[in-house]
Amino acid sequence: MFAVGGAGFALGSLVLARALPADGFAVVALVLALLQFGITCGPFGLEVVVNRYRPAPDGRLAKRAVLSGGVFGVAMALVANIYYQLSPADTGWLLLAVVAGTVNRIVVALFQADRRVLIAMTLTQIHNYVLLGAALLTLLCPQVSATDVVAIIACGYVASTLIGGGLYLRGPQDAARLTVDARVALHEGIVVVGIGVAVQVLTQFERLAIPKLASMADLATYAALASIAGAPFRALQLGVTYTLLPQLRAAPDAAAARHALWREGAIVATLALGSSLAAFALAPWVFHSFLHDKYPVGPGLIGAAVLVGLARVWEGFSTTSVSALGSARNMAHVSVLGWVCLALAAGGTGFGSAYGLTGIVLGTAFAWIVLSAGGTWIARRGFRARFAASAGTVVS
Repeated sequence: MFAVGGAGFALGSLVLARALPADGFAVVALVLALLQFGITCGPFGLEVVVNRYRPAPDGRLAKRAVLSGGVFGVAMALVANIYYQLSPADTGWLLLAVVAGTVNRIVVALFQADRRVLIAMTLTQIHNYVLLGAALLTLLCPQVSATDVVAIIACGYVASTLIGGGLYLRGPQDAARLTVDARVALHEGIVVVGIGVAVQVLTQFERLAIPKLASMADLATYAALASIAGAPFRALQLGVTYTLLPQLRAAPDAAAARHALWREGAIVATLALGSSLAAFALAPWVFHSFLHDKYPVGPGLIGAAVLVGLARVWEGFSTTSVSALGSARNMAHVSVLGWVCLALAAGGTGFGSAYGLTGIVLGTAFAWIVLSAGGTWIARRGFRARFAASAGTVVS
């Protein structure tokens, strides 16, 4: 289902790349990058706390989500307006989208904690189809601008949040649930948001760095390529998080956890291989036939984008395993590693910019590989510690 959502995002991005002027498409790509960063920071780790403790969906939980989302929404709006010089209209819609997207993530976490994965995934993917709808509208109405597209995306998040929250509150509720202690939420939230922010900045690093290291035209080129050679891997990375975390959290012993890892790994590896082959086969044709060579790409740039995608999927497995099975100390280690890798990405993209857009993308690929390898080592330690006390179990 995440792969299908990624396909919707890819198609919507390609249609926008064709219908909008290059600078307008670059604005949409930049807003989407800032939006995803804001939504990751917005809950301040509360979505993982909800997954770990299954709190009551009360007014206190809702207030925390709205307040936190508002703080980060204002921050993203200021960055968009001051640092990237986006228009007040674009930044206003960005603020609304961050707040709505933050609350939506908490609603998704409530469904996920109850292992109602289908509804959770649907709510997570709805913005991809909103983007596709906005893209199709640009084909039917050429006067639709980049700001109109941003407004439609924001309204889509609002609708998803209202519908999802209503569905959850009307469903069966567990009367035994308790309100999460504020200190627990703050302590674990700080650790979790450290991981999430680092990963999300890495996820959007190219889009945030390219306008400063290269140009908005290069950003438009990369965003168009990422819709083909990046979106499928991003969908798989998210899919691992939403399906693997509750399985590992509920695993009674090492054998059950290992079985979940191998099963999910086999599925995702197969899809990742297919996505890699499809990217090399389809990207040249799409850029030539559908986009009429509007954005120049070559095999090296395609390969760099695929490498980043594969590393992201690997990171999804390692970080999810730590979040599900590791201790707070393990999660703190991943958080520190993530920030170290951000520094590596900054240095890598700065060095790689001398070699053009491909060099910038390869600079972030190096950081992703280091994060994935280090996260795997931390996850292995967390796995061993969690199940070391299991009677008669040898943990490897």
